[in-house]
Amino acid sequence: MRARGNLDRANRLLVADRADVSVAEVVSTLRRCAESRATPPFQDWHAPLAELMLHGADVGVPLGLGPERPVAVWAEVLDFLVSGAARRGFVPGRLPALSYVALDAGWAHQAGFGTRQVVGPARDLALALSGRPAGLTGLHGPGLETLASWLSA
Repeated sequence: MRARGNLDRANRLLVADRADVSVAEVVSTLRRCAESRATPPFQDWHAPLAELMLHGADVGVPLGLGPERPVAVWAEVLDFLVSGAARRGFVPGRLPALSYVALDAGWAHQAGFGTRQVVGPARDLALALSGRPAGLTGLHGPGLETLASWLSA
């Protein structure tokens, strides 16, 4: 209620409320909730999967770690990211009208009437579609400049 439906604001408020919690308490809470099947409001199981995969990549990419999850899992994340549901907390607005292709996952999506392609590994494409510029480094194609502009807007 305090966040007025804004997930980013809700996360900031939750962090502020819990800022003085000890490391032992954090670990205890994580262990207690590890098997939770909770999903964000108005989302299904794709949301926590996307969260897990994207945050894992947020850590792994800067460290130079390769994708450790099966590429089929990334295809599920991509399906979610191009859905309308992902605009609630995962994708910063409507995707540019481009054709998105993850060759390693055998995955493709055409947004709007876009024919210019952005091609690359599923993980990099998922990072870019979720607003993370780090994903752009592994992508190529005639639509890359449009995607990069969308990310910087």
